[in-house]
Amino acid sequence: MSSSVSPRITLPVIENAIRSCETHLNSSGARGSEIESYLTRYLLILICGEYEKLIKEKVVERARRASDPDLASFVERTVKSFRGLRISEIKGGVLRKFSDNHVAMFDQKTKNTEAIYRYSNIVENRHMTAHGQTVNMTFSELVTSFRMAESILISLSEVLSM
Repeated sequence: MSSSVSPRITLPVIENAIRSCETHLNSSGARGSEIESYLTRYLLILICGEYEKLIKEKVVERARRASDPDLASFVERTVKSFRGLRISEIKGGVLRKFSDNHVAMFDQKTKNTEAIYRYSNIVENRHMTAHGQTVNMTFSELVTSFRMAESILISLSEVLSM
């Protein structure tokens, strides 16, 4: 990018939830407890829900650039059913539908980064939560992963903006 300031993806719902959970954990002495585990699992689900909304919004924004209301409506209705958050699903279910070049650009920006590992870890732990499996992620690890995973969403947004 030409700007010296990195773009940001803001998810205020998540930021507020993290602050509230952190305040509770710190004031109640619940760090390392079952309560921390419950709050972590709750945030995993909330984060993934916000990721899903953001991905859909970015796809619809891209379609609206065509200045064709019918096309934008078609894309918006089509993307409503998209539920895949895994990197492979984003590449195959979203980016590849634009072009193989979109996938290549996304790979170039994200492949073998810690951010992609952190993002994937959030998504996989969310799936484990949804299926009643044990999650071995602490609240602090989740917050760190969430902050680092932002670059994956920025990369996706940049690729869709091209």
